[in-house]
Amino acid sequence: MMDLISPTLRNIKAYCDCSGMYSNGERAEAMLFALNNRLQSSSFPPIHYDGQDIRLSDTLRHLVVIFDRQLNFSEHVNSVLHRGIKAANILKVAAGRKVEERHLVMLYKSLVLSVVGNALPMINISQNLMGKLERLQNTCLRIITWCPRSTPVHALQYLVRVPSIETRQKLVQATITCKALEESRHGLRGVISKELTALQAAQQNAPALPHLRPRNRTTKLLHRLRRKPWTSQALSATFELSGIHYLSHSPAWISPELHDEEPTVIINFNRDCRVWPRGAANSAFSQLLSDISSGTDSILVATDDSFDPATNRAGWGFAIFSNGELIQQGAGAQQVFTSSTRMELEAVRNALKAVKDMIAPPTIIVATDSMAILCKIQSGYLPGEWFVLRDDHPTTEVIWVFVSGHSGVTCNETADMLASSCSNFTPLNLFPSEL
Repeated sequence: MMDLISPTLRNIKAYCDCSGMYSNGERAEAMLFALNNRLQSSSFPPIHYDGQDIRLSDTLRHLVVIFDRQLNFSEHVNSVLHRGIKAANILKVAAGRKVEERHLVMLYKSLVLSVVGNALPMINISQNLMGKLERLQNTCLRIITWCPRSTPVHALQYLVRVPSIETRQKLVQATITCKALEESRHGLRGVISKELTALQAAQQNAPALPHLRPRNRTTKLLHRLRRKPWTSQALSATFELSGIHYLSHSPAWISPELHDEEPTVIINFNRDCRVWPRGAANSAFSQLLSDISSGTDSILVATDDSFDPATNRAGWGFAIFSNGELIQQGAGAQQVFTSSTRMELEAVRNALKAVKDMIAPPTIIVATDSMAILCKIQSGYLPGEWFVLRDDHPTTEVIWVFVSGHSGVTCNETADMLASSCSNFTPLNLFPSEL
């Protein structure tokens, strides 16, 4: 092992010399992480750097985080507790001087919660340490409200309007999970995506996917040292927060930096065609479809949305046409407060999923009345399902066309009717950023 460490240290020394920097080996520390617990208690030869010995330590501080050899972060949480108790004493002095309750709450959030928040993103916090953090918060809440120890904790949290520490940790875990799912280059994205698939399969009473042993040695080390895999804890918290809705594996849009595709967007009409004579808009749109297909086989996918802010009913629908005949349709509705653009995107995503399972022709024309979505696609952003369709049908070209809503175009009216009349309330596919 020392043979592997020494070349790296020599490279660091050479880089510092070339850059005119100085590194102090006397203040350097090293820590050993190992899969074998016996190795952690073994003695190792000293590590040399520039003629100086680097001592092995059981704890290592990086910025505000204290690492330990077992990766349970007990030293870090204990340090947070120590600082939190000092901040609670300041809160107690302020309460003794008859400071108003609203000012005490502000002091608690700025002095205590800001410190406790440093312990929540840790990989693994034992129930014992979690209980200490909860007791610290409960003590502060009693100082703020002047309530006796017989007052239930839930009543204290209600009076001050703060959640429990356990709930805060779940929120932090869900935030980190969603961030990992959204960023394609995130180191945890593959692990979390696999576990998410398995949990969703179990939730739907389907056979769960077999557990895949991680190939990366660092990932294997983390799995070995955790009492319970952190990703399982985080996904359980994420499922609890998402409620009846599903969590998508991918973000809503793939940024242009992550692909080299050039989408084709055609916007030949505007909303003035709503005042055209009856049938004129439909005839003009049919002529546009003929010009696009140019005699080749193609299918038309029309999407639309509906949203009623008074009842919080949101719906989406799509219709797939081939040679002017309706061959497939789909619709869904949710009792959620959202926007029409979000439901239009849901219609597009489900339509692309349906086309993926079909024998796709050379050209697929997607007609939508959402200018916001077309402008997003025109700027280079593409729905995640578009890449799934491209992987299954690499030679198929997708063309995005604007069609003015409520202008008498047959395909759009069909999709609008499906979105407005659907009474089948289904769970919504939440994007990580939405959760």
